[in-house]
Amino acid sequence: MSPTLSEGDVPIDAERLGEEEVRLILARRVRLARERLVPREAGLAVIVCLIGDERFAVPMAAVAEVMPATTPVRVPTAPDSLAGLIVRRGLVYNLIDPSSALGVPRPKNVHVLLLRGAVPRLALQIDEAVEASEVADIASDGGLTQTRFSADGARVELIAVERLVAVLGHKGRTEPA
Repeated sequence: MSPTLSEGDVPIDAERLGEEEVRLILARRVRLARERLVPREAGLAVIVCLIGDERFAVPMAAVAEVMPATTPVRVPTAPDSLAGLIVRRGLVYNLIDPSSALGVPRPKNVHVLLLRGAVPRLALQIDEAVEASEVADIASDGGLTQTRFSADGARVELIAVERLVAVLGHKGRTEPA
């Protein structure tokens, strides 16, 4: 009796396939299963970024610009979460380091996300902006991050920017402009 296969499934005969081929087929099945879990009509546009080895997502509505990192000007007696000040187009931004709140290593600061509508102006220090993507737009559970799956099926942690800024102790507010 042959097993029932759903769309995209391929029967695996592990004895005839190599270990790498079996791994690739199983990875494809996992990706296809995740895609079925992400509702396409209710997507939230995000910027996927790396901080350390972890994949995070920041809502695109909260990001004004992605830019290469510049060396920040250190502020004496500032909290560790304030990496320093940077200037972009004549405007000063507080560059915040999210690593302590997110439990990841400090970013090497390859890219910076300038946050939209933040008062005072805020920028988020990250290792790398990877891609623009979509994740399921579902209600938040109230935490700093929430696990989601991007359009390609990869797991990302969606950052609640407003809560992150509050936890790091930076006064002000962020709101989409």
